[in-house]
Amino acid sequence: LKDQTVNNMEKYIERDLRLPLLLDRMHENGKKTFLLTNSDYRYTEKVMSFLFDVPSAKGRHWKTYFDYIVVDARYAFRNVCLI
Repeated sequence: LKDQTVNNMEKYIERDLRLPLLLDRMHENGKKTFLLTNSDYRYTEKVMSFLFDVPSAKGRHWKTYFDYIVVDARYAFRNVCLI
């Protein structure tokens, strides 16, 4: 399924031109942002690059919009108990 998505992102993923603007506003107001996903890095890189390939991103790499990024999270939090 992920291969199909990556090979035809226009069909399966809808870009929102306002996403970079939202994340910039959050940072301007002192908020921290994070991306937490169970997906692997290869897939995350492709999808996020697609999402941030919009004029409002002004050529910035998607990673610059996040303070923290965790991929393959199912492995990172295997032995963690959140209360």
